[in-house]
Amino acid sequence: MILGTTSTDFIFSVLLAAAILYLRCEGGAICYDCNSKANNNCTPESLSVAIKGSCPRDKDYCAAYKKEPPGNVSAHQYVRYCASECLRFNTTYTTGSFQKTKHCILCCKGDLCNNYNIDPCNPPSTGGRLELNGLTITLLGVMAIFLCHFL
Repeated sequence: MILGTTSTDFIFSVLLAAAILYLRCEGGAICYDCNSKANNNCTPESLSVAIKGSCPRDKDYCAAYKKEPPGNVSAHQYVRYCASECLRFNTTYTTGSFQKTKHCILCCKGDLCNNYNIDPCNPPSTGGRLELNGLTITLLGVMAIFLCHFL
């Protein structure tokens, strides 16, 4: 026992240390990876050609991207990939002044979460997903409060 602490303080400290270690030891995400430029079967509707790949340590997010240039639909590009950030679940923007190209991104945090079978440029109205890390920290916090209150 650490000098000057109660057993509940010790248990709370151990749970907090476990939560911090969990977050620090985690590597990059595992995401589906495919690009319609390299393989025409990479589509929003199918994971058949997507590869499950480990992302670098600094890429904790998975994403799906669609580029819609004006005109011919065969010029559309679809990509599933690892990402280093995810500002919002769904992001859409355009580039070009006369011939506008639409860019759409769906992103998430969690292994293989970019398994969307929806078009990133036309997603359903429901929002994102609960992050695994947030859930883990919440559960550890609830356990610590429970133990501190009832011990």
